[in-house]
Amino acid sequence: MKNTTQLALIIIMANALFSCGGNNNKQAARSAATAAQVKEYKVLELQPRSTTLHTDYPASIEGQQNIEIRPKVDGFIEKIAVDEGAVVKKGQQLFKIKAPQFEQEVITATASVKSAEAAVSTTNLAVIKVRPLVEKDIISKYELTAAQFSYQASLAALAQAQAALSNAKTNLGYTTI
Repeated sequence: MKNTTQLALIIIMANALFSCGGNNNKQAARSAATAAQVKEYKVLELQPRSTTLHTDYPASIEGQQNIEIRPKVDGFIEKIAVDEGAVVKKGQQLFKIKAPQFEQEVITATASVKSAEAAVSTTNLAVIKVRPLVEKDIISKYELTAAQFSYQASLAALAQAQAALSNAKTNLGYTTI
């Protein structure tokens, strides 16, 4: 019985040795075949160059004492004039909002004021021109009244243009917090 156990043990070990050795030879043959079949791929060489990336991020700044600050106009923050946690004083600029539409409104309103001033001058000149003719009864008093009303309308248009300019400047001022 002792001999049979030894014989069975020898047979099992021999099978294990022969089975392990066979796989190594097959794997080595496969590796050699794969290495001989290396494929070529197209290659693109990259050249270094500088670029600028612009990214907008939502952010919030908090200090030791938080006071909520809300701008009166919408826009993106162009400049932050204080460091986070710094002590600020009344009247000190904190932020600058980028809002080109308000700058354009000021330019447009300024042009409207100049146009209205020119209209006032023109209608005033018409009144000055018509008045002596009415006094000499060359034309009717209706022409003078119409010229005066036109002058008053142009004065009202000038006042309206000046109010629009003032409003545009106020809105532009709101872009500085």
